[in-house]
Amino acid sequence: MSETSPDGQRCPATRRDGTPCQAKATASGWCFAHDPAAKANRAKGGRATRKSVRALRMLPERLRPVADILGTALREVYDGTLEPRQASAMAAVAGALVRVIQAGELEERVRQLETAAREGEASA
Repeated sequence: MSETSPDGQRCPATRRDGTPCQAKATASGWCFAHDPAAKANRAKGGRATRKSVRALRMLPERLRPVADILGTALREVYDGTLEPRQASAMAAVAGALVRVIQAGELEERVRQLETAAREGEASA
């Protein structure tokens, strides 16, 4: 937490209702609510917790480029620079790619479980 300004100075900001802020200024010259550095950090924190950002973090690393391409295609269809048919074809191919990746990951998990089960039986 920032220290209060030594001279008891008030924050120079104006509140939403148009009245001057009455809070004591910190060492930065602003109160904690109006400090530009704090505002930037709060905004950055809000962007990092958006649902879309959380969803992308949960997406496997190898599928992130696919999501980026489809996001770009969506914007281009909206802007009128990409035919909806092309975007539909891209989405269909991406869906097939995701299913192949999921099948491969599932196969790998089954293989690991079978290996662990065999090792468990051998040691028993």
